[in-house]
Amino acid sequence: MQDDLLVLVSLRKLNTIYELSDDGLGVQQLPPFVGSSRNSRILFFLGWEGHRLGALINSDEFNVKNMTCLAGIPGYQVGWDNITLSCNFMQFKELNTFASPRFKFSGANDPLKTYTIIKGVYDAAKYENYSLSVAAFGTKPSAIAAAQFAVNITEIQEDKSKDLIMLYDFAKIKIDRSYGTSIMHIWSFSYFSNKTA
Repeated sequence: MQDDLLVLVSLRKLNTIYELSDDGLGVQQLPPFVGSSRNSRILFFLGWEGHRLGALINSDEFNVKNMTCLAGIPGYQVGWDNITLSCNFMQFKELNTFASPRFKFSGANDPLKTYTIIKGVYDAAKYENYSLSVAAFGTKPSAIAAAQFAVNITEIQEDKSKDLIMLYDFAKIKIDRSYGTSIMHIWSFSYFSNKTA
């Protein structure tokens, strides 16, 4: 009991340090990527704010029993992946009481690998006749991958069914939440088009 309390206090300290935003409107579907969440798998991108995963878990709209969590590992800097996992620990603990979430890993600054993971999870969900709800609440490079995937999948789908749902929570970003610069990354993406000229 005492060890559990010490872990909880340590995690609370980590969560307090990394309160980068306040709760927003709650988890919403982003047009035009809306659909029925009843028959949907969820791909949630983990970040440093466990309250964002908690909002999704506590939402009545989404079935979080079919969730895959994407962690940015390795992180931008050595040890930052530990912060991601520890800041979401309480939510993992809650999820494990009624579900068995799956985990995928992609570098926090690697949208190309993240794109490949999204595609794999999407293909698996579609094969099982589920839609995929993508909650890109993690790093900016992972959000870029999610946006690129949404654009590409919309263009190449022949049936135009609503099997991709994009989610966002409209969290209110705190002022002075981050500062400074580090290494600059440049990526190149391909845009797929089903249209003929």
